[in-house]
Amino acid sequence: MTLADNWLVTLGIASIVVSNLACLPYIRDMLCGSTRPARSTWLIWSVLSGICLMSNVDKGADASLFFVGVETAETVLIFALSIRFGMGSILNARDLAIYAVAGSGLALWWVTDDAVFALAIAIAISALGGVPTILKAYAEPRAETAACWGLSALAALLGLLSVGAFTPVLLAYPAYLLVLYCAILGAMSLGYRRERLEREAMALRLAPLRPRAMQGIPA
Repeated sequence: MTLADNWLVTLGIASIVVSNLACLPYIRDMLCGSTRPARSTWLIWSVLSGICLMSNVDKGADASLFFVGVETAETVLIFALSIRFGMGSILNARDLAIYAVAGSGLALWWVTDDAVFALAIAIAISALGGVPTILKAYAEPRAETAACWGLSALAALLGLLSVGAFTPVLLAYPAYLLVLYCAILGAMSLGYRRERLEREAMALRLAPLRPRAMQGIPA
């Protein structure tokens, strides 16, 4: 094994460690009841991440497979826990349509013997599924765990670097996750800024209503 290979393996192992650390706060909040994941969403993400994992295996992923495999395992774990601690149904009509589209990607993979189709469709659907989380992070930034998403972004970056070559198929999934996690963090930051501006605006509106003594004005 060359020095470069050793570095790639090190990055892959580091991505596993950071990804596990990122998962812990989310699971803690879920077990405490402060976070209630949507069961159907995490089932969909479990299926899609499994497709991405299989696609990476098919394309010969090496060190970067550490990150993709752990991300898939953690997603499945959260879905399993959501059955007890989550909210909402597991399957509905919309979800069945999503599975049908994902299934078309697997069918194209089988027909063409090329995993790119399945990977592209899985990432596209997963990205659409991430939009509600981004909007929620902006509307209710305190309902999300910043440490979880920050560490997840770092793990995705390490997973991206562990690919070690410009191989679009292998780079696609960790790159997508990095963008998604950064978008959630950005939405949270904007949400906190919006809340601060709203508090300041409210304080300015209430200032004339305060007693003169509280404003430091002599009676």
